[in-house]
Amino acid sequence: MGISCIAAAGGAVGLSRFGSAALVTLGIVTAVVLIVSITPLSEAIASGWVRNDRVPQTGLDAVVALSASLNPDSTISGEALDHLLLAAEVVRADDAPILVSTTTIDRYPPGPIVSTIDQERIVQLIGPKIRWLRTSVTTSTHDEALASLKLLKPTGAQRIAVVASPVHTRRACATFEAVGFTVTCIASRNRDPNEQILSQRPRDRIAIFGAWLYELAATAKYQMHEWLPRPPTR
Repeated sequence: MGISCIAAAGGAVGLSRFGSAALVTLGIVTAVVLIVSITPLSEAIASGWVRNDRVPQTGLDAVVALSASLNPDSTISGEALDHLLLAAEVVRADDAPILVSTTTIDRYPPGPIVSTIDQERIVQLIGPKIRWLRTSVTTSTHDEALASLKLLKPTGAQRIAVVASPVHTRRACATFEAVGFTVTCIASRNRDPNEQILSQRPRDRIAIFGAWLYELAATAKYQMHEWLPRPPTR
């Protein structure tokens, strides 16, 4: 379907005065899509991009579960659920005394929905005795890091785990390190069948490749804003 659309667009552009340059661009894009969809390129790139650290034997001070999108019925997305479940699992294994969830808001026709509604339901089900803290509302990974710092600083928690989606781990954990935390990065499980890094389905390979490209662009933006740790100087 995607390649057919590219071919149709190529035919239309070929008739325009920008035909030659546009056709070359479309040819490159088509070649990349073909290569990504029929080879294990995306799996190799994404697997190497994921950061997944071991939980230290000395334990952690807290575990932070990053948020994601929300659904109109007030439930958090599957991605956010994966983060929260794994973070709670780490806490219940006695690796950390505090569970932190970051807070987001999505707006739908009836009005705004806050992630804490469903997060509270889940925490009460899986660990009603867990010490659970919620950040203020955040709109980006950088916001999540700053809000977590403000929330945890009074507790003295400095050694934390950050649970994020696999392809997002590298940038997310570096962002938390930049604000002063010592971070153990944990890649969440991923229950979405369309975003499996090791999937061999063409559409999944393209989706993972697109997620990696997004992270490259976002990382460049974070570096520009100095929201990531500076590389060591020689």
